[in-house]
Amino acid sequence: MVGLSFTLETAKSTLLNTQVQIQTSTHNIENASNTSYARQKAVTVTNPATLIHGGWVGMGARVDQIIQTRDQYIEKQLMQSMSSESYYQTISDHIDTVQSVCSDNGANGISDALGAFWDSWDTLQQDTTSSSSQTEVYDSTQSLANKIKNTYNDLNELATDSIPAEVSDNVTEINSLLSQIVKYNLAISRNESQGVTANDLRDSRYQAVQDLSKLIPFSYTEETDGSLTVSMKDGASTITLVDADKAGSLQYSSTTNLVGYTQADGSSVAPADNSISGGSLGGLLASIDDISSYLGELNDFAATLIKEVNALHTQSSGSSVFSGTNASDISMVSDFLSTMTAPEESSRALAISNLQDSKVTFLDGSSSKFSGFLSNIQEKIGNDGDNASTQQSYYKTLNTSLQQKQQSVSGVSLDEEMVELLKDQQIYQAAAKIISNVKDMLDTVISMA
Repeated sequence: MVGLSFTLETAKSTLLNTQVQIQTSTHNIENASNTSYARQKAVTVTNPATLIHGGWVGMGARVDQIIQTRDQYIEKQLMQSMSSESYYQTISDHIDTVQSVCSDNGANGISDALGAFWDSWDTLQQDTTSSSSQTEVYDSTQSLANKIKNTYNDLNELATDSIPAEVSDNVTEINSLLSQIVKYNLAISRNESQGVTANDLRDSRYQAVQDLSKLIPFSYTEETDGSLTVSMKDGASTITLVDADKAGSLQYSSTTNLVGYTQADGSSVAPADNSISGGSLGGLLASIDDISSYLGELNDFAATLIKEVNALHTQSSGSSVFSGTNASDISMVSDFLSTMTAPEESSRALAISNLQDSKVTFLDGSSSKFSGFLSNIQEKIGNDGDNASTQQSYYKTLNTSLQQKQQSVSGVSLDEEMVELLKDQQIYQAAAKIISNVKDMLDTVISMA
């Protein structure tokens, strides 16, 4: 009777174990398309044996825990790669916008307006009394000034309005994700301290961490209580953004274009030079810096153009052609052709026309033709765009490779889960058959009493 009772208890334990294993496989199948989900497995351990008069008798197995299959080393590599891809993708997208604003293939844009400007002066010097020649000079001068100013205004709007608005949105999203990670930390620690697995909460936290990696570069470590500590670097500063149940935050000033930090312990880290090396936030700040440099070069071009053209035309009491100091305020002076005699105007027109073939010194100390300086700006924008696009493509390919590795460890294989279900079903049926047979044997023993 004792042996039969032990057999019945072991079979019952087997039924319970297989129920958990079937439920686990079903849970895996239901989450097969969720890339943040890590495949779960019910781990069984051998029950302690029982001593009877004939020796030690095995008592089967029990489900000890349900574990997740994760490789944190691959996951951390994936986070870093995702952050880098997002960084270069953001830069590439905004340089595409810059290239659209500064579109200049010689048939349109500033180069075309500059060419028409030189040509009009060349035509004027041949016949300064021609009203059509004078009208052409006025029109081309106005067109050039407008083209330069409009390009400046469009770029400036990107650097001072559109992109800062995106930065503010990013900062708001980052702070929200930091708060979410803290909530998951608390829930995971609370559950696991009571011996309850928190695998699904860990999956949700992993998704939040993955979303965060697309916004900023960071590193994280898992503590013994299951909580994550999250930190990031900005230049020489290391900022702790999450520490167990405490979250820090980011603050952005569109006035200074700097990001400041409140650490998880409440201390502040003053804005530095925004040397954030990854994520869309870093890409946005880098894009603002890039556009600011393009604006500086456009200002250099316009200021030198104003200076050189005015210097030639104001000789012998002539009027300035342009007003303003740079690309932000360049304008045409009205009636600038009406202050000199025809011979004087012809001489000035020839000198200004010849300026297109002369090398001049720009504010940055470089010496080149005006057309060459414009080409250098276009080349710099193109090179920056090509570099960002190349880097983005590299990290996208790396991400694909790392995601495949991560999914090979943590992803759900439907074929594998179906095999596990069939195996568990067979074990369940076998255990049920044992229980049925033991019942018949017990009925026989009882009827013999």
